Amino acid sequence: MLLLAIGSISWIGLMLWQHNLSKEITLCPIKLTTGYPCPACGTSRSVFEIINGHFYDALYYNPLGYLAIVLSIVILPWVIYDVWYKKSSFYNFYIRIEAHLKKKVIYIPLILLILTNWIWNLLKQM
Repeated sequence: MLLLAIGSISWIGLMLWQHNLSKEITLCPIKLTTGYPCPACGTSRSVFEIINGHFYDALYYNPLGYLAIVLSIVILPWVIYDVWYKKSSFYNFYIRIEAHLKKKVIYIPLILLILTNWIWNLLKQM
């Protein structure tokens, strides 16, 4: 869990560093290899735009940025709390959520949303 917290902080720092360099630089291995964006391409820029209060631009870059912000705000403190107090509440929550995500009624709509987001990313590139 500590690695998740460190990874989240590192990702946020990398995102801010990347955005300061250029909006056209990408670290996505799929886009670097194929030239086409993956479903998550633009999420870092989206988070940066949300932090700066540019909500429409954030939505344009990638709607997943809103999810990333919410997850960062919730998960990072939760994991730090668990590590600090030697608890496993986040892990237990994760196990329960994972069981729910294995149900077709849940994972099929989520897959469709991700595919829709990917189509959105591909159409923006044209």
